[in-house]
Amino acid sequence: MKKGKVLLSTVALALSVSALTPSISFASNETSAVEQSVSVAQSDITLEQLFSSYQIADQKQEGKIREIAYKKNDEIHNVIFNGEDGTVRIDGKVQPDFSFEFDEEKARQNASTSGQSTQSTTYAAPPMSGYTYVDTLSGHTQEAKDAAALAASLATLIPGVGITAKAAAVLTSYVVTSRIPSAYYTYDLYEKGFMTTNWYQYSTIRMYYDYAHKQPMGQSWTTSPQHIDLPNS
Repeated sequence: MKKGKVLLSTVALALSVSALTPSISFASNETSAVEQSVSVAQSDITLEQLFSSYQIADQKQEGKIREIAYKKNDEIHNVIFNGEDGTVRIDGKVQPDFSFEFDEEKARQNASTSGQSTQSTTYAAPPMSGYTYVDTLSGHTQEAKDAAALAASLATLIPGVGITAKAAAVLTSYVVTSRIPSAYYTYDLYEKGFMTTNWYQYSTIRMYYDYAHKQPMGQSWTTSPQHIDLPNS
């Protein structure tokens, strides 16, 4: 078996949050893909690869913990975004370059505002109408030769449409031809139509010079909603 491949099994995965009772009702009574996947701690698959090349086969959330099964052909990888301890795990392996947060204040603010109806890419905007705050993911970029290169790398990591060279230049306050140093980022994820054929997600992104996210780099940016394709949809 190649390193990083995950074997399907009829044995349910002993997830770290198995004691929790999921509040989400799935459309099928079959065992979820999350529970079918077998943890492989030595997996070298990355979030970038999962986000760009795999489809979401199943997802559930309980409180601050979100579990997603990503699938391509017969290969399934299980990701746990844990808002209790801030970790992101792929097949049981902690991803040291990422941290995860469920911001209760943002969730409350989202619930109390009607937002806006526009679906255009803009500078940071209030939550769009009909969308709910999901969570916040943090990571860092590699040094990029220009804004176009930075945009290409961000587009594989951050849901939504509109991470262009222009957006990257705004995010970092650098012109398109400038070399852009490694930077830290956070993005708030919003969605509607969860696990349906009308599932859409978008993000509001902020870049920082420092790990503590105290020194903003450029202006924040809101992407346009992106349709999430489900397997066999």
